[in-house]
Amino acid sequence: MKLKVQLIAHLASNAMFSKTSVELCLNDLVDKIGDVKNGASVKEALLCMAEATSLECVASQVRAGGCCRKYFKSRFDLTHCLQLGSY
Repeated sequence: MKLKVQLIAHLASNAMFSKTSVELCLNDLVDKIGDVKNGASVKEALLCMAEATSLECVASQVRAGGCCRKYFKSRFDLTHCLQLGSY
């Protein structure tokens, strides 16, 4: 999973990354943001995706998908990551 997240971050930074790409990659990332092993890599990938497209694009999709998550830690980490990206 860690290699998959790193690959997404690399592609977001170095390739043509569109809103459609964000939609396709986001579900896997949102599920793992609260994970101890992969949380930091997921946050980095989300921020790279926000830089490649826009923070509004990623934030709106994260909010739409993140509000449905059943784990509080994941919702908290998603909100925290979006706050860090907005500064």
